[in-house]
Amino acid sequence: MKKYIIPILLAVLVFCITVFFQRFTILRQEGLGLFLNTPDFYRALFFDAFPLSNLIGSFLVQFYSNFYVGSAIVAIIVVSEYLVVRAILARLGIKAESLCMLCACTAWFFIAKAANPSMGVAILLCSSVPLIALALILGRKISARHALPKAVDIVCCIIVAASASSLVALHHDIREGEKWSRIEFAAVQGEWKFLLKNATPRMAQKDMNIVPYALLALNAQGRLADEIDRYPLMENLGLDYGDEVSYRRSLFDAVLYYNLGCYNEAIHRTHQCGDFLPHCTSFRTLRMLVKENYALGDSLMVVKYCDILDKSLTHKEFTSYFRQNPCPQRVPDSARVSSESLLIVTNDPMEIMLRLGRAGINSPMIMERYYAYFKLREYYRTHKQ
Repeated sequence: MKKYIIPILLAVLVFCITVFFQRFTILRQEGLGLFLNTPDFYRALFFDAFPLSNLIGSFLVQFYSNFYVGSAIVAIIVVSEYLVVRAILARLGIKAESLCMLCACTAWFFIAKAANPSMGVAILLCSSVPLIALALILGRKISARHALPKAVDIVCCIIVAASASSLVALHHDIREGEKWSRIEFAAVQGEWKFLLKNATPRMAQKDMNIVPYALLALNAQGRLADEIDRYPLMENLGLDYGDEVSYRRSLFDAVLYYNLGCYNEAIHRTHQCGDFLPHCTSFRTLRMLVKENYALGDSLMVVKYCDILDKSLTHKEFTSYFRQNPCPQRVPDSARVSSESLLIVTNDPMEIMLRLGRAGINSPMIMERYYAYFKLREYYRTHKQ
């Protein structure tokens, strides 16, 4: 039983650090992940550079929708790496728990920085290869011929575990990933107060890229005109991301147009998000499309995307709501109505706001946003002269 004490303590440590410092990173990995029990999905993975690890990682990521389960999966992968290294050393006649801890914590660091569980699965699979080879070559274990003093070994384990915990909790890239995971989660869910707690004016001074999301939250709360001057602004970065081409900009635009009530454009921008993803879509993308088409009143598309999500194992509750509460199917537009419908084919944000108003989309956010664009444009026009 004693030999399981360190692995159990390591599992508890990884679980707690992940829950408290990477909670939203876990949720974002699920949102950007995808697993569909369909021939097309398996066929696409077959042509991947690392098909097995990506298949297992894609399967596991769907359970990250509950961050406690996701954190437990991370802990299991790290502890499994510990046990694999211990088994390898045992085959070689070496007893060194601190070396096992070092290898496991190194794997933990790379898992914490990775975009999905596939990295952890790949590390574990690669570690298993020498174990299998040694088992085939050497047969059973041999008695330990090399071992550190027990007290030294335990102290080294504690030092390695404490260092790894601090590194995962405080590493710049990991903290940045968690910050953006919080912001994206809050924006998609419409949790504006939570978003503003994670995109404060002080934080914006260090990273201006959070400003558009912060101003969107103020806009949604009707506070944009009064509080816009608390945030740093640039001519082409402030109220939106300007001409930037990225997943971040596409997601922002999708959330913006959804909250403005322009659901057609929100659907368009959500599809653009898929251009930056491995399978051209993800769980979060599909869920957003369900909600946007539901708001638009296109029940056929809602059913289509719910059918796709049902090919996973974790969306029954989500899809059942939309199946049990169907929206009325809108009447297909005639050629004349389609020709008169709103087309956003300009990069001028003020003109876009005016077009939304002319199209009958009377969100309170639109005029406040138009006013903010106008004041910002006037400021830079007068200060350039």
